[in-house]
Amino acid sequence: EILGIEDPILKERLLKASEAESLRQYPPATLAALRQRAAGDVPELTQILRSHAYYNARIQLDLRQAVREATVVFDIDPGKQYPLREFSIQTIETAEEAAIDPFSAEIPADSLIDYANIRTEDLGIRINAPATAASILRAEERLLQKLREQAFPLASLIDRKVLVDQADQTVTVQLTISTGRRLLFGPAKFVGLETVNERFLQGRVDWTVGQPFNPCLIESTRLALEDTGVFSMVTIAPGEVDLDSGQLEMIITVDEAHHRTVGLGVNYSTAMGPGFTAEWEMRNFRGSGERVSLNADINTDIQEGSWVYRKPDFLRRNQHAVLRTDLLHREVKAFTEQSIAASLLIERLANSCLEYSYGAQFKYLDVSNSDNDQFTVLAKVPVRVRWSTTSNRLDPSCGRTYLFDITPTHQLNRSEASYVTLLWHGMFYQALDACESIIFAQHLAAGTIIGASRYDIPPPDRFYAGTDNLLRGYNYLTVSPIGEKGDPVGGRSLLAYAGELRYRFSESLSWVGFFEIGNVYRDSVPKIEEKMLRSVGTGIRYHTPIGPLRFDIAFPLDRRSAIDADYQLYVSIGQAF
Repeated sequence: EILGIEDPILKERLLKASEAESLRQYPPATLAALRQRAAGDVPELTQILRSHAYYNARIQLDLRQAVREATVVFDIDPGKQYPLREFSIQTIETAEEAAIDPFSAEIPADSLIDYANIRTEDLGIRINAPATAASILRAEERLLQKLREQAFPLASLIDRKVLVDQADQTVTVQLTISTGRRLLFGPAKFVGLETVNERFLQGRVDWTVGQPFNPCLIESTRLALEDTGVFSMVTIAPGEVDLDSGQLEMIITVDEAHHRTVGLGVNYSTAMGPGFTAEWEMRNFRGSGERVSLNADINTDIQEGSWVYRKPDFLRRNQHAVLRTDLLHREVKAFTEQSIAASLLIERLANSCLEYSYGAQFKYLDVSNSDNDQFTVLAKVPVRVRWSTTSNRLDPSCGRTYLFDITPTHQLNRSEASYVTLLWHGMFYQALDACESIIFAQHLAAGTIIGASRYDIPPPDRFYAGTDNLLRGYNYLTVSPIGEKGDPVGGRSLLAYAGELRYRFSESLSWVGFFEIGNVYRDSVPKIEEKMLRSVGTGIRYHTPIGPLRFDIAFPLDRRSAIDADYQLYVSIGQAF
């Protein structure tokens, strides 16, 4: 037991450091041995108190004996916390460091640190505040970091003196540092490469030879190399210094990951039944991070497969070329589709928030069991812009995402039939508590098709809702205008909203409740006065490293007796939006 300490954090730390506490399940045979064990704790407890600026603490040890057990009591008089009276920094220089520095002109003079007279406020130090060990150690690290940011990568702490004046109960701290030379970046040397092309990796190094050292560029380079997906580990450390040029060689040590992946999965929904997915991916096809993948997704009504080739850093950094071929067969209430599509896309990451893509697609489309059966050849120019402030695509907890697609389409075998599809999504995430365990997520979708009548637009290219992420609860792709035969025929505009409350009640499990409303309209402008369809539902998420597993049940509030079931079940990976 510890008496005399009010701070619960300090009290817990003292208890954890006590052998008398940690070994209480193994009591010694005699009281004398117990007292000896407890007495051995006193120096460690005293050191912890000093680290919290209690430099005159007194600890009295007592044993309280009961019939069958004894309690060790540390009665502590911590005294006052000693304030910091002075915090000083001095430097030592070798003959090399004292020489004229030919590289100082590389850094603007007004950005250089006067490290001999640096302000304590810059290091998080406050004079007359308690002189705790944690604040002193943080100040040391901040000082060295500031020196590294000013191109002193070899700066180090030589000595630390903590002088306690018991007469006036204050503390003085003196740091002695060696700055080393101001250095420039030298060449990057890769260690551990086996199959990856070094030239490709050099293009992801953010510094140039001769540029002043900057630790921020080291971190951004490490992230860029990890983003290639071909390494399981990347570390960057300083190498040798060229004394003539002042350049510091950088050693990049990598561990190549397994480049091939085979994946199998299952999914389920009431509308489509059980589904099976398979994937094969090669992440270093030609030695420069190229990815080739084969994917298949098969269930009762829909069978689709794809081949994708992705060339990273195509013509410029953070720009990727994507070639893909897609095969699709699906039978839904509105139509039966068989298609093959070939696409070439350019994907560009503009910054941490903005990315966009554009390209061309040719699609052979055979449609039957619809209101306009046809065979057609489509030429498309898909353009997508995505802006997002979320940090996790599969399980966002804060921020927002805007997604805008515009796809001009021309039917090559019908010169009069051209149209443009525009679709916008806005997704908003707000944490309702400090721990981000309660999230309110919202999804707004709006779309329109202009340039052709609804009949002239191939049925698969029209708008439908009733999926696992848009108007859950309604039968698959049936939310649309209804034709004369009672089947959905698709529309030219769409408007939908979803609100979802997510509560994470354990490390791996969370609950969601949601409400959705919306509809698909015959004309290119939504008719708000028409009735909107509503649904509610609930679900469970099981969180995994690859994203949450989703189990949802949704109920249509405006159930259409000839089309919709009483409820829909969904099982898949990732949040609904």
